[in-house]
Amino acid sequence: MRSLNERAVVIALLLMFMAAASAFSETSLAPGPAEGGIRFSYRPDEAVKTVHLAGEFNDWDVAATPMADDDGDGIWTVVIPLPKGRWEYKFVVDGGHWVTDPYAPGINTENFNNGIVYVGIDPPEGELPPRTDIPWSEDDELAPHPIENGVLFSYRAEEETGSVYLAGEFNGWSMRSTPMADDDGDGLWRTWYPLRSGRSYEYKFVVDGQWITDPNAPQTNPDNYNNGVVYVAEPGVPYAIMDFPTQASRPQKIEPVSGILHCYQDRIDPASIEIRLD
Repeated sequence: MRSLNERAVVIALLLMFMAAASAFSETSLAPGPAEGGIRFSYRPDEAVKTVHLAGEFNDWDVAATPMADDDGDGIWTVVIPLPKGRWEYKFVVDGGHWVTDPYAPGINTENFNNGIVYVGIDPPEGELPPRTDIPWSEDDELAPHPIENGVLFSYRAEEETGSVYLAGEFNGWSMRSTPMADDDGDGLWRTWYPLRSGRSYEYKFVVDGQWITDPNAPQTNPDNYNNGVVYVAEPGVPYAIMDFPTQASRPQKIEPVSGILHCYQDRIDPASIEIRLD
């Protein structure tokens, strides 16, 4: 019989193998080279009848490029020849539902959240504003908050974490287009995103392929997968957090309206607050 230590080693190795296999299967859904061209893959959350690939390469024809799930594993794929360049695309599910590829290498937020795939070229620099000059190591706020050019998102991860991505309605809920980084190896993964002020956004973190609600989100939407909700305001401008009902939620009964007023970097004078309904 194996000793407890030997069994512990075997179990640990099996867990590492399973994690690596899971990470590989998640990453393999991103478009990439295959025999005959570029393979596109889509795994719907529920049963569908048809999936087509539409993009600049086929004049956005909803029926020109059918995808197939030949082995019944729930992943629809197609391989098409593509010349060198930058190509925008989407999946068309059941003939009329346009879906952004969550594994797209890039997302064009200025054009219907189309996915972007780069064939034979590197993604161009300068598509996003440059990083802020503020040293992130001196910023200890974990909740998403405004910085120069955008909003800083942070996630404190376990030591063995291999990857963290930011996904939200601002990038088509892409699981791969907005990577976060642990620059100094302290377990704090960060990235920033250029979000327009004056509105709320829902988001989540994708940690080693798993969707995680930000534990430091100012508020969450329990009616929509418990997504984190961040309201983007300019530094020094007050805004409401932890309000009820949460924006975009669907309460089943009328409850008293409540909220907490917050302001980054500055204190709020209570005498300056006015409440106006409707």
